[in-house]
Amino acid sequence: MKIRVGTRGSKLALAQTKQIILQIEAKTPDCECEIKIVQTTGDQRQKTATGSVNDKEEWLRGLDTALLNDEIDIAVHSAKDVPVQVASGTKLTALGERASSKDVFVIGKSQLQLEELPDGAVIGTSSLRRQAQLLNFNPKLKVVNIRGNVDTRIKKLAQSKELSGIILAEAGINRLSLNLNYQALDSQILLPAMNQGNLAAQLKEDRPELEKLLTEVTSEEVRFCFEAERKVIRMLEADCSSALGVLAEVDKELVRLKCRVYSLDGQTVLAEQGEVHFSQASQLAASIADKLLVSGAKELLHN
Repeated sequence: MKIRVGTRGSKLALAQTKQIILQIEAKTPDCECEIKIVQTTGDQRQKTATGSVNDKEEWLRGLDTALLNDEIDIAVHSAKDVPVQVASGTKLTALGERASSKDVFVIGKSQLQLEELPDGAVIGTSSLRRQAQLLNFNPKLKVVNIRGNVDTRIKKLAQSKELSGIILAEAGINRLSLNLNYQALDSQILLPAMNQGNLAAQLKEDRPELEKLLTEVTSEEVRFCFEAERKVIRMLEADCSSALGVLAEVDKELVRLKCRVYSLDGQTVLAEQGEVHFSQASQLAASIADKLLVSGAKELLHN
């Protein structure tokens, strides 16, 4: 079987696509994968004078179109960047084993770790989730917006006289084999985004044979955790840019699922967690989301 694998052309997108292709071809030797680079609306807009792309869906639209037009068989994504509602006629499935779900503090010229920073220290991130949790950890920090791909943000940190550090996903750093001075942050400080560290394949709904092949490179536990995190987000009517973190982790046969919802200043927090056999992860996700909704999560997210 030949699989046309669609991806954006960024360094990170290509690196993770090549890694997952190696896994697919190793598991299914009669399978041959071909990379098809697709330019998305986000890629096109980034080259214009306005430049800024705030809507993550703009990074997906070209891949959606290529998929629906049968120009590619699957699109490979960083799962945390894919909304819970994907294009009609397509579906999303976890792909491969999960990499690190942690956020990291990339240390600037001060050489100080996060807990050592003085009042007023400046940290760069474009994520509302990271902003809220940083301010919850230390309300006297100053969080500023910093955008661009991983290389661009690292350059901005190196050139800045103001930034004490920036926040990145450890999975991206590892996939690019970058040698950075960073501090991995515990989930008590920064609970990750939905599916952070996961890759995902988007495919047409009428390709069950292809979906079955993709499950060969993904464990059952990873799939249960992947879907549980997305179910919480879906029930809260949130998205991948909302100020909340969610994490499902398997320990032997148990899945531990926790979710925290924040006000943008980090000073109001709603938290729920639970533990069940991993096969019951979906029911646990529904229970946690229901409890958060009763506590006012939707109002906090949309305030």
